[in-house]
Amino acid sequence: MCQTASLVATKDRVFWSKDGDSHEQIIKENGLHDDGVRGPNIVRFEISPPANAYSMPLGEWAYSLGQDILPDWYDAEDVERRGRAALEKWAEVHILRDGGECKEGQTRIVLGGALEMSGGVAWGYGSATINQSGGRAWGCGSATINQSGGVAYGYGSATINQSGGEAWGCGSATINQSGGEAWGRGSATINQSGGVAYGYSDSATINQSGGRAWGYDSATINQSGGEAWGYNSATINQSGGVAYGYGSATINQSGGEAWGCGSATINDLREGK
Repeated sequence: MCQTASLVATKDRVFWSKDGDSHEQIIKENGLHDDGVRGPNIVRFEISPPANAYSMPLGEWAYSLGQDILPDWYDAEDVERRGRAALEKWAEVHILRDGGECKEGQTRIVLGGALEMSGGVAWGYGSATINQSGGRAWGCGSATINQSGGVAYGYGSATINQSGGEAWGCGSATINQSGGEAWGRGSATINQSGGVAYGYSDSATINQSGGRAWGYDSATINQSGGEAWGYNSATINQSGGVAYGYGSATINQSGGEAWGCGSATINDLREGK
């Protein structure tokens, strides 16, 4: 599995891609020959920050190899030295401090400004904004992802405004969803007007007006349609669909089916009930 930044070394040069960030893409773009009669001709390696923290200074990124069998000429100190020199030029293209764009097949790291993203892979940090219609985007810290398509991951206090595609909110991330699918983990909050939402572990909260919602542990689901599962001390206020409440869950339901276990209370609001 390649990690950003991926680089490839020959005996006297280091190669990287201005678009994507995989070893195989670098090899193909530059017409490199992987193996020769005497074994490997090249060295795949990465220089990446710990825990994918791409906002860290380049000097704190760690060098690692991407293959086990190495050429006879390989010298770790020499390849790392040449690789770190190439990393500076790689960063000028891949790390954006005032926004930009990310298209299919590209990899970008956004530290500021707004990124217009139609495809590829992007990470947003700090006050960065990613406007995403496709591809995969990671929002870290207080970054914001405006998503109409593709897949988005929000970490820390990141915010995902989602009208389509798939969104994962981790930690205390917030997902404002009008469509698509959303997963909230940790203490993430999902405000959903449509689509499908899943809130897992800790105190995830789902405010949903449509679609399906699963809330685990102490999750609270306020749902006006679709299906809802609330576990442990979850509270489900549902106007339609099917609801399951376990532990001390409370279900206020106007339609569908309801299961309340433990000290759960079910108020069936259907006419005549």
